[in-house]
Amino acid sequence: IVGHAGMGKTRLVNEFLNNMSEGIKTRHYLRCGADNITIKPYQVFVELLKKAFFISENDSIEIVNQKFQKSMDKFCINLEGSLFERSTNINDKIGLLLGLKQYRHLTKLSGKDLKNEVNRALRIFIEILCYNSNLSNIPFILIIEDLHWIDQNSLDSLQYIIDTLNLDQRRQKDSNHHCFFIFDYRKEFSIPSIIKNMSHFHEINLIN
Repeated sequence: IVGHAGMGKTRLVNEFLNNMSEGIKTRHYLRCGADNITIKPYQVFVELLKKAFFISENDSIEIVNQKFQKSMDKFCINLEGSLFERSTNINDKIGLLLGLKQYRHLTKLSGKDLKNEVNRALRIFIEILCYNSNLSNIPFILIIEDLHWIDQNSLDSLQYIIDTLNLDQRRQKDSNHHCFFIFDYRKEFSIPSIIKNMSHFHEINLIN
């Protein structure tokens, strides 16, 4: 969804969520916005993770860890096959993004290696969310607003996720995980080609 500031991009997203024929239950979508104030690496995905785990800004590090572990157990309880196997190797990377001290040893990896590991972990986490939503025969919905303010690390991760989603599924000739992406951004933002070249990409232009 593209348009100038104040043209109703957020309202359109709200209308979409509120007017689905049977409604969309909270567990089937995650929504966050980039901003130009919190300039931190992976800011968008840290916010998405916190929402997925119901973590608030006032939570102590102990509470964050408890919510993280409990939620991951719940998300993974119904997983099968290769996705279950892949899920067992992502907690440390996700925990690092959440600021959990027990995973700081990962910072010893080279910048490129750490980035690759984080990107892969985020993609697998999204696939886990997709799997759980798809059990109800609906796609998982990932909403990122104000994409024009996204930090570079988050943008790189987003492009990686879109480019490699279901990669392991295709290799093993297994069923795809279905995800529906919604982005809104201002006209001056140049949408990355990886996103624009998605087979079902459609841009809605809001005009005065």
